[in-house]
Amino acid sequence: MGKQIDLKEMQQVELSILKYVHDICEENQLNYYLCGGTLLGAIRHKGFIPWDDDIDIFMFREDYVKLLEILRINEHDLFEAISFYDNDDYYFSFAKVIHKRTTLIEVDHPKIDRLGVYIDIFPIDGLPKQENKSKRHFKKILFLRWLQYLSISKKPSLDLKGTIKYPIWLLVKAIGTSKILKLIDKVAIKYSAIDSNSVACSVAGYGIKEIMPKDVFDEKIKVKFEDYEFYAPAGYDVYLSNLYGDYMKLPPKEKRVTHHNNICFWND
Repeated sequence: MGKQIDLKEMQQVELSILKYVHDICEENQLNYYLCGGTLLGAIRHKGFIPWDDDIDIFMFREDYVKLLEILRINEHDLFEAISFYDNDDYYFSFAKVIHKRTTLIEVDHPKIDRLGVYIDIFPIDGLPKQENKSKRHFKKILFLRWLQYLSISKKPSLDLKGTIKYPIWLLVKAIGTSKILKLIDKVAIKYSAIDSNSVACSVAGYGIKEIMPKDVFDEKIKVKFEDYEFYAPAGYDVYLSNLYGDYMKLPPKEKRVTHHNNICFWND
């Protein structure tokens, strides 16, 4: 491996990936939206949250699938989409677009071959119209996500909590991460967003807080992010308030830290 990539340089690499995905979406009339900390950064900082180390976007499932198909067919010298649909060692329930001339090691996770500096792409799915059914559906996915996390975890410790987890850990290890990911996907796509009043990124993110009225996404607007403009949902205030509360207020200094334990290098 070559020179190590620091936070500022990583952000610039991620920005180049986002610009590429933006262009592909524009060319193919696909809708995407900045989300999570990236959208928060756009609204509060007009760019990256200074201590943030990733970029997140999400898309309604139909466009999400189309984007992955386009990226799969149209090979690029620098950028590539990776997901559990195509990679046996990939253990996330959402896709990433990586920079192929970089290597990224997620210190707290098992190794993924070919993983480089990336942006995350999350699908948005529909939910049942009745609120109680919607929450049950979501909790089922959260349980499956816990099983997926357990399937890539090390053997539980031998304390009381670990002893209770151990037989479940053995079971999910036997089932395998790939089958659990496929089940998460199958459950998540059960309800079409077209027929739903509320939607969510249920396969990842902030849990129940991700549930949003669908009209949050009825329109998209351009927002400044660094020296560029990218798309956000017009209802971003509802979205950000749901996730973060008073989102314009800075967190305490001790919480202004990156959320990933990553090491990145340029490839030789």
